[in-house]
Amino acid sequence: MEMTVMTLNLVEKQPAAMRRIIGKHLAVPRWQDTCDYYNQMMERERLTVCFHAQLKQRHATMRFEEMNDVERERLVHVQLMNCVAHSQNAVRSAQVSMHILVF
Repeated sequence: MEMTVMTLNLVEKQPAAMRRIIGKHLAVPRWQDTCDYYNQMMERERLTVCFHAQLKQRHATMRFEEMNDVERERLVHVQLMNCVAHSQNAVRSAQVSMHILVF
């Protein structure tokens, strides 16, 4: 499974008209959802995510919007990889269960 992540670097390379469309239809709602998601996490969850993103412990007490672009992209990347790993494990588990049921 391939995922395309819309990073700041990728958006900056797009033509101005495309950047406006991305900003209008994708960026604002995604930005707010991402901020809300991270800011509502418990501190121990933030500590785990920050550790895997190789950020400092102090990042766990910061709000998402207080971090710089690089720090935020690292957090988003770690969360995406975590989601992909969980979904792949769920598929494998279902396949094993189906295999057991067949035999």
